[in-house]
Amino acid sequence: MEVPGKHVKIIRHRGPHRENYEIVNDILQFVASKYNCNRAEVTFAASLTYGQQKRYMGFLTHMGLILISSESDYFKGYEISQLGRKYLQVFAEIEDDLRPAG
Repeated sequence: MEVPGKHVKIIRHRGPHRENYEIVNDILQFVASKYNCNRAEVTFAASLTYGQQKRYMGFLTHMGLILISSESDYFKGYEISQLGRKYLQVFAEIEDDLRPAG
């Protein structure tokens, strides 16, 4: 969209904005559901961009929520750690507590 005398770039999101904790939860749920998943699978399943995938997977690995299950020049597999499972459990409990009674 152009405005006379100004260049305006409109950014369109593919879907609703997600908070960081929601993205982390989406990634952990997928990694927990599939043994030895790869980066592309995580990127697609969690609806991430390549940059987001690199940032979040690096963060989750560094924090010990996911583990590198196999690594070679051609393949890096991921699996969820015990700490990651605990995160999912606590996240689910918080979600349940925040649901309206009824």
